[in-house]
Amino acid sequence: MFAIRVLLICAIALVSVQGMEKPKSNEKCEDPIAHYTELGCRPLYSKRNGRCPERYQCPFMERSTDLKKCYYKSQQYKIGQATGKNVIDHPCAADCVCTEGFEGRASLTCAQVECPDLFEPPKPEGEQCVKQYRLKDCCSYKEICDPIAIKTLPTCEWEGKTYREGEKFYPEGTCTQCICTKRFNGTMKSLKCSKINCGVEIYHGNDVNDMCAPVYLESRPCCPIDWKCYGTDTTIVETAVHKATNVNMKCFFGEKELSIGDKVTIGDNCITCSCSVPPMVTCIRSLGC
Repeated sequence: MFAIRVLLICAIALVSVQGMEKPKSNEKCEDPIAHYTELGCRPLYSKRNGRCPERYQCPFMERSTDLKKCYYKSQQYKIGQATGKNVIDHPCAADCVCTEGFEGRASLTCAQVECPDLFEPPKPEGEQCVKQYRLKDCCSYKEICDPIAIKTLPTCEWEGKTYREGEKFYPEGTCTQCICTKRFNGTMKSLKCSKINCGVEIYHGNDVNDMCAPVYLESRPCCPIDWKCYGTDTTIVETAVHKATNVNMKCFFGEKELSIGDKVTIGDNCITCSCSVPPMVTCIRSLGC
């Protein structure tokens, strides 16, 4: 892996001006890219035929990885070192520390925020409460149970459901979480919304460093549901029409290099993996399994 990273560090300096600017288009890109976004990777486009990114330039590919250190947001931490409370941007993770794991390898370990309402006794039969949320918080900060007060709350009608002011919901196909507001006028702009945080670098930092492949559920590209690493049950199927000679246009799966169009079998018929948008292989799990 070190040799691959050295190659990539050198290749970054030779990046052409091709695709530096995002073309204007309403075309929806099919390839899931949530992992690239959270890892701070920069999308690069082709002027010839690109309305969707043809590849990503990722900061983590430009560093040599020390197995005795943890990495987060371009910073490195020694075993036993805490990241600090204001560094982690995942709402449900707190007090992260770089710890020594399997075979002495470093990995981030984070305390999980436990919402108080998870431990509350069941509500009396017939009682309905409306939980109130803030976008950057993991848990609700209060709930309204008074029927009269609930009726006075403004509502948001979305996808056939009714939400009260302060309630959180997840609009279909947007990869966002939204909170109903009193300014709602039928558009997403009138809601308080933010992208769903998958915690890729927090919970799967070593998978990223090992160039494992994120697994997404078919038609649901918001967050990876699993990661697959190169192993004894892995087979590279070279189906690419053109063999990549430029290292920037290759995908990496463990120590293996793939061209765009190459596929990977991992011993699970429900999962298909391929090199579609370098530098990482991406996998899709079928909904039918």
